[in-house]
Amino acid sequence: MKNSILITKYIVDLLEANTQLTNYVGNKIYPIDAKQGTTFPFIVIRRTNISAEYSKDGRTKDTVGFSVIIVSDSYEDSVNIAQLVRETLELYRGEVDATKIFYITFTGITEDLYNNAFVQQMNFNAIM
Repeated sequence: MKNSILITKYIVDLLEANTQLTNYVGNKIYPIDAKQGTTFPFIVIRRTNISAEYSKDGRTKDTVGFSVIIVSDSYEDSVNIAQLVRETLELYRGEVDATKIFYITFTGITEDLYNNAFVQQMNFNAIM
């Protein structure tokens, strides 16, 4: 069954399975927003868009946009974590919770400094 609305949960699951990544952030990978008082570094996942493609027989696939936001007090750590996220997600093909992800593409990254924290915002599309 296709449930592309749950992309945020699926991405959290994929990232938590990467032990190199969890060596940096532990279990601090959150949907939508980090818990109050969370220490650096951490990751937030947000769904940004879903667009459906239709055929004459109905819906055939969804393209789901999502962002992975890395926040750290170290610029070098923020970049290293971003690289691990990219390696984990870019061109991923498989199933998560019985939902098929045909592939994930990396669409860009921006960086910023906010309240003395280094922020890497990575954008992806998942075809489901």
